[in-house]
Amino acid sequence: DDDDDDDDDDEGQKKGKGLSRKEREALAKRARMQKSEAQRRFRHLAVDSHRIPLSPERFQLTYAGPKMVRDVQSAPDPRVSGFYPDKWQREMLDIVDRRASALIVAPTSSGKTFASFYAMKKILTHNKQ
Repeated sequence: DDDDDDDDDDEGQKKGKGLSRKEREALAKRARMQKSEAQRRFRHLAVDSHRIPLSPERFQLTYAGPKMVRDVQSAPDPRVSGFYPDKWQREMLDIVDRRASALIVAPTSSGKTFASFYAMKKILTHNKQ
């Protein structure tokens, strides 16, 4: 019968039920300690001397950009100077050069403005002719 009781206790523990008072107290104590440690770490980070004087966005753009994986198949293009456009940008340039339509959906800071300026320049130049 003792073995059967142990099996019941194991099942109860798996479901989070059937813990003894001592086990519940130990779990509660561990949770309080973890919370206390997290609060201590937060207070440490909140000290002005440890704060980074940049917004999270500015910090990421300034320091983390080169560390981010970015496989967008950038390559030189004679229509672009100053940087290598990504594959999707070159495809968009081809679409604009064919005078076709396109819809661009891309993340912030991915080059949508460049694509728009290229399209506007082509249209304005074509309209002057």
